[in-house]
Amino acid sequence: MRAVVRFGLRLFFPRLRMLNRERLEQPGPAILLIAHPRSLPVALLLASALDRPVHCLLPSGEVRGLFRKLAAWALGMQAFDFAYEEQKTQINPCLRVMADQGVIALFAKQGPRN
Repeated sequence: MRAVVRFGLRLFFPRLRMLNRERLEQPGPAILLIAHPRSLPVALLLASALDRPVHCLLPSGEVRGLFRKLAAWALGMQAFDFAYEEQKTQINPCLRVMADQGVIALFAKQGPRN
């Protein structure tokens, strides 16, 4: 699925590039904290732009609809509601990713705009 997303993005956006990509390609664990209102498209870009797998935690409101759920599942993205109970269940998988020198992308929940 990652290869299909990567091909599609390069087909439709051939000039798309990621700045400072080499920092994320270095070995070792990495945490990306992203405060962007459109989480799923950014997660798709990250998953296709990097050569190493990116484990994304998205607000559950971003993963509505069949296509979005299928894309998130195929790319190993997790949706959650930011509830305290859910934070407890997500911490162990995140710690395993970090122990395996992986990349985690945490997408901030967007509050109301003023």
